[in-house]
Amino acid sequence: MATDPLAQLRDISTEPLPWAWPLSWQANLALALLVTLFIALGILLWKRHQQLKPLRSALDELNALPKQVDAATLSALVKRCALAYHPRSEVASLTGAAWVAWLAKFQKPNQQQQWQQLNEKQYQPNSVVALSEVKAMVSTTLTGLYKQGKAQEVGQC
Repeated sequence: MATDPLAQLRDISTEPLPWAWPLSWQANLALALLVTLFIALGILLWKRHQQLKPLRSALDELNALPKQVDAATLSALVKRCALAYHPRSEVASLTGAAWVAWLAKFQKPNQQQQWQQLNEKQYQPNSVVALSEVKAMVSTTLTGLYKQGKAQEVGQC
């Protein structure tokens, strides 16, 4: 019987694959830059999240109000948010017509008249308004306060 020639073959021995570590200095630099970029992005996102906290809180409170709400409650809600985004010396003393005029900077022109009526209503005996009628206006005003102001201190509205 003839011997099988394939049985006498030996496996090919290969060198181990090259290891990826240590990386070249260029790869280390790129990795360090990437990590730094992710950390900076995380910090920026966290700061934005913190700056939006008073606005989110005010909008949540607005959504939680009953269907019939006192006009003074809405004005107080907006004032708390204004104090979070603007200097206390500029906002705290405002009342009546001065408050309406100051808020006009943050409202759409068609909403200024509606806010003026709401402000006058809070001094009347029956100052209850339907939330559905003023919710969009208050929401837009709160958003305008955030967009045009800068958070003085991170707090709740």
